[in-house]
This record gives sequence, structure tokens and C-alpha cells, in this order.
Amino acid sequence: MKIFIAVVACILAVTLAQDDELEKLVNDCAETAGLGDLEGYRKAAEENGINDEKVQKFSECVLRTRDEIKDDGTLDFSKYRAWCQVTGKDCSFVDECEKKKEDTTGKTYANVLLCGLKHSLKQ
Repeated sequence: MKIFIAVVACILAVTLAQDDELEKLVNDCAETAGLGDLEGYRKAAEENGINDEKVQKFSECVLRTRDEIKDDGTLDFSKYRAWCQVTGKDCSFVDECEKKKEDTTGKTYANVLLCGLKHSLKQ
């Protein structure tokens, strides 16, 4: 899991360098969650994975800011799926990420975000 998270964080850093809006979102959420920056997220995720409360808060912030959490707290994958399809990428992974359910909403948000990052950033 640690190697996976390090690779995802590395790919995300490269992607952020190319997308100012995404970079601002990630940096704002990392600061809001008490992680400081992307490096803080990487360290926390490597050490505790989805069990880290700050990783959970970061994930919730990213998902809420992208309007992917409904009023009832459930995730809305339709916008992400539509965005993915517009890019012309293989979006079959969205169904896999949608099935990532955990015992708390925070862990679910963290697991779903990691799943989405893993797949969308490697394409």
C-alpha cells in the first residue's frame, strides 16, 4: 500500500504542475485538513492509509469541492463519469471505485479518492 500511495502522490504532483485549478484545490484541501501540502498528504496516507483522519478530511474536501458528495453524504459518480468520458479515457474503473465502501464515510471517501487517482492519473 505504501508504494502505491507514493506512486499516486508522485503522479498527482506531476499532474498538478500542469493544472493550476487542480493544484489550488489540492493545496487548499491539504491545508484545510491539517496536512499542509501534497507531501503531508503523501506521508499521512503512507503511514495510516485511509484510517488517517487527515487523509479522510482531505478526501472529503476534494470530493465536496468537486461537487461529488450529495446532500445526504453519499457519493455522486455521474459527474466524474461524465468528465472522464469527455476526456476519451477508459472509464470502466469508475464502477470499481463506486464499489469501495468502508465502515465510515470518511474511510469511504478516502478509499474512493485513492481509487480514482490511481486509475485516472495512470491513463
